[in-house]
Amino acid sequence: MSAGVLLGVLAAPFVGHADTKNSTLTANVSQDSNHGSLSLVQVPDFTFQSHIVNNGTATGTANKNLIVNDATDSASGWTLSANLNSFSSDKKESMFDLSGVYMGLSPKLNTGASSKIGAEPVVDAPTLNEGATNGPTVASAVGAAQHKDKNGNADGIGAGVGQWDIAFAPTTLHAKFPMIAASYSSTITWTLTSGPTSDVAATPTK
Repeated sequence: MSAGVLLGVLAAPFVGHADTKNSTLTANVSQDSNHGSLSLVQVPDFTFQSHIVNNGTATGTANKNLIVNDATDSASGWTLSANLNSFSSDKKESMFDLSGVYMGLSPKLNTGASSKIGAEPVVDAPTLNEGATNGPTVASAVGAAQHKDKNGNADGIGAGVGQWDIAFAPTTLHAKFPMIAASYSSTITWTLTSGPTSDVAATPTK
């Protein structure tokens, strides 16, 4: 009996002590200050120089690029248009009034400075007519519902999501300038609207 009991004790399995603890995981997610909004971060000013010998056309440059920021995460698209408002002169006589004024824009997407998240927006080369109430499209981003792949099939990828930098090559201002030195000024109204856009870019007119 004694030997049998001893063998039974030696054959019993050994049970060790298990110790468990939980560690804490914290994830901090930050977002930019414009998150959730569609906004124009900045717009350019233009300066034109013209000489009487080149009467009719003035060449201009932009002092900075135009920046559109789409942080809506909706991929619903957007459209940027521009209106050229009426010019005024530092001379008050009517002989200094301009006529036949229009401005040619040559925007270019600066891919190096843009934050590519979705597909790229499309930029146009519009003509801005002085005093026109419905300005032409400068750039547009097609919404996810309208965006198509190279085969023409809907792919659900929205364009224009993120921040986009648009540069302007030398621009031209056309007008019937008087043959006397004067200074003229005007403003451009930039309008950024959200929502789906057409696959076909608007055709600018002079």
